Amino acid sequence: VLARTFVDDNGETPTISDIYQGANWHERETRDFHGVVFTDHPYLYPLILAEEDVDLKPLLKAEAALKDVDAIRRKPPEPKPEPKPKPEVKAEAKSEPKAESEAAKSQEQS
Repeated sequence: VLARTFVDDNGETPTISDIYQGANWHERETRDFHGVVFTDHPYLYPLILAEEDVDLKPLLKAEAALKDVDAIRRKPPEPKPEPKPKPEVKAEAKSEPKAESEAAKSQEQS
């Protein structure tokens, strides 16, 4: 359903939520992001934005002109440092005493 209406100089327009109940959330979202006030709306409290941000209208062109470029620019996340390589742990080879190893070799040869 596409509906168009005119908004007066005060930013107000009549609600259609009493006719079409599905317009309830759409009107509240429009109020949050664009600042349009729907007169006689039964539940016109903030839907998405916090109640403290009543004066913030993020999708208005005039609102974007007031913001600093760095405030709206998406910055890539900082790269994670590469992990340091773990030091190699050398396993100690079990060494047989020389006398025993030489005796074993001589028995094998015989």
